[in-house]
Formats: sequence, structure tokens, C-alpha cells
Amino acid sequence: MINIDLLVIIIEKGENMKHFLSVIIFAVVLANIIHAGQWEYVGLQDQVIKTLAISPVNSTCLFGSGDSLYKTTDGGLTWISVSSFPANDIVFHPGKPDTVYYTFGVGSYSDGLYRSTDGGDSWDILHWLGMAYSVFIPTYADSMIFLSSLGNSLWLSYDYGQNWTFFADSALDDSVFSVIAVEQANLEESYICGTQSGIWYCFNPWLPVGGTNLPAWKLDYYQDHYSWIWAVMGNGSYSDGCYYSTDYGINWEVSNYFVFPQDILVSKADSEIIFAGSEGYGVMISTDQGDSWQPANQGLPDSTVWCFAQSSSLPGWIYAGTNQGIYRYQISTGVEETGRITDNQFDYLLVIMPSVVKGSAVEIVVEIPVDWAGKNLNYFICDLSGRIILNDIIESTYQDKAILNVHTELNPGVYFINIEQNRKILATKLFTVI
Repeated sequence: MINIDLLVIIIEKGENMKHFLSVIIFAVVLANIIHAGQWEYVGLQDQVIKTLAISPVNSTCLFGSGDSLYKTTDGGLTWISVSSFPANDIVFHPGKPDTVYYTFGVGSYSDGLYRSTDGGDSWDILHWLGMAYSVFIPTYADSMIFLSSLGNSLWLSYDYGQNWTFFADSALDDSVFSVIAVEQANLEESYICGTQSGIWYCFNPWLPVGGTNLPAWKLDYYQDHYSWIWAVMGNGSYSDGCYYSTDYGINWEVSNYFVFPQDILVSKADSEIIFAGSEGYGVMISTDQGDSWQPANQGLPDSTVWCFAQSSSLPGWIYAGTNQGIYRYQISTGVEETGRITDNQFDYLLVIMPSVVKGSAVEIVVEIPVDWAGKNLNYFICDLSGRIILNDIIESTYQDKAILNVHTELNPGVYFINIEQNRKILATKLFTVI
């Protein structure tokens, strides 16, 4: 973040300092570009991390599972073991951020779904289930909990886990690796499973989807594009790779081939950005919704990535579980600037975009977190000399987006916009008028 007040002081010292300012701006931009393309170590270096979860409201609170279940509340500086059981899956409840679930399944009498209602400090068994594997809670109906097993198929609770129903039939594969439920535009629900024998769709009964007879390890989708569903499938064959469906999981096409895939993550901030992890190829990234893929392994200890996680409160960071701990990667699209708003224990994301605007009637979009909508935020637009051209209050309603229509005459050039609250800069962005 660049502090405009500091830059104004520098410029007022004389013309020679303007060149110094340009150097500073270039260095900051260059550093951001370099940083955005490299993974950096977070923690648990000696652990094989096969599942991760990040609090939806506090990006510094992470859970990672190695030889036991670990938690950090300071972004990875310190870790504590919160359960002696390693987890197969970890999920935060979408409507109750202090409620966390994890599955434990190794073929023991302790197998099942565990729940914490105090942010992971203590745990209770919610449902005994042999070889419990994955858990899924739909955002549109957060009283529902889907629980899968490697041998006992699929179970469903409609009441936060108090009662359970066997949600399968004799046809559905017994080993279910992943499950999702999405609400279609007509409000009908779609249920899709990734199993040992491929992807299954609930047509009532469950039926296998043609052309997906490989083990389907993980499913994911973008919150605002329910019809698009992604999967990684494979067992070491030439057909291994990343697949997608555009009709709620009924028909599937291949997006990219790579062997031994393990996990897939569709960015919460941008449906065009997709991360795929594998045992052998590391990380593959697509920034155009699967049309093309590039490796992104710089900074990782090796070429094995087991899992991904992303925080809803700070979606610019992607976390990965590897054979040697947890790493993170910063997404940079070049069209937006993000800032963190801290309100007591919670972090929120503030987004300013775009980078280039046309004409003097400038329209700038400021995406404000829902929990901060309606609060007093100010914006300041300055030119490179530090002269304030316009400042006003952001009039946001209780929605997640405010559009600033700046009608002041702005000549072609480069400008700064600051978003402030109580004289504290929350986010700063360079933009160009052409």
C-alpha cells in the first residue's frame, strides 16, 4: 500500500524528487508482480498436509491436518494441535463461523464426523461413521450436512447433524470421495458425487455420468455460476486430468490432462481462475476458465500438492497443502486492488477497480464487504503531484458494492484513489484515464 500523505511530502521538496517518486511507484508495482507469481511458506514444515480450511471471516485462522489436526490464529506464525486425530476433510459452517467440522476415518471405532462450536478449541462426535471421508454444507440450506465414506457411501442430515439418513441406493458406489449440492435457477436441487467409479448424479435414483469412469477425487464450483462444476479425476492413466460440466453435472468435458490429480479450487473472487493440484505436476493454474493452463510451482518444495483452501474474507490468497507443510500464493489479475479492513477479530476484503478508465466522467467500482456496508468510508482522488482533486463520502447501502461516478474533469493521466476510514487508509489504487 502506498501512503499518499508521504508522497505529497516528497514531491513538495522539489522537482528532482518527482523522478524518485516514479522509481518508488515502479518498484512497488514490480514487487507486487514478482510476489504474486511465487508460493511462500506458511507453516507446518515437517507435515504432509492433505486437507486445509480457512475461517470465512478471519483469514488468519487456518486449520491444517498432518499427523494430527493443527490450528493457527496468527496466519501461520504459531500452530497448536487441537486434536490427536488427523482429518480427512475440514469444513467451516457457512452461517456459523465458530462452528467447524472434520472427518476422521481410518477403520477404527473412533471414525466419524466431529464438530467444534468454539472455533476448534474443543470437539465432540456428531455422527459415528466408519471410514468417514468428506463433508459438505450447502450455502443455500446450511442446516443440511452431507457426509461421505469410503465404504459406507453417503449420508445426509437436514437438522445440523442431529439426525441422519442414508442418502444413497444400492447402485451408488460405496466409496464417495466428494459431494456437492447446488441450487439451479429454477430452485431445483442438484446432487453430484465423486466416487471410486466416477461421477454420479442424483436423478432419483443415482446414476453414473457417462464418460467419467475414473476415480473423481474432488468437485468444486463457483458460487455465482452454479451450472459450472469442476472435477479432478484419475488413477495414473492417460485420461487423468481436470474436467468440467456446464449443465449442473450431467455432461462432462475434459479441460486439461495431467496425471494423478488431487484437488481443484475455483477462486471465490473470479470464476475464470482455477487451481488444480496433483501428485507429480504440482500446481496448474487457468485464468480463462479452463481454456489454457500454466504450471505455477515456483517456491514450492516439490511437485506434489494435495489440497487447496481460500478464505472468503480475503480471497486474494490461495493456500496449498504439500509434503512439506503449507504454502500460499497471491492472485494478481492486474485489474483490481484489494485492502484489508480489520474490525475487532474479523478481516474483510475491499476491492477497487478498474485500472484503466475512459473519458472524464470516471466510474470506479468499490466492492465493500457486506458487514461494512453503511459505515462511513471516504475516498480521495489525487494526481501524481499529490494534489487532491476530489474527496467525498462513499454512499453505500447494505449491499456489497458501491459505484463511484466521478464527474470531475480528469485529463488523461495517472491518478491515485484512497479509501479511508477515520483517517486510516484501507486501500490505495493507481488508475489511468485515457
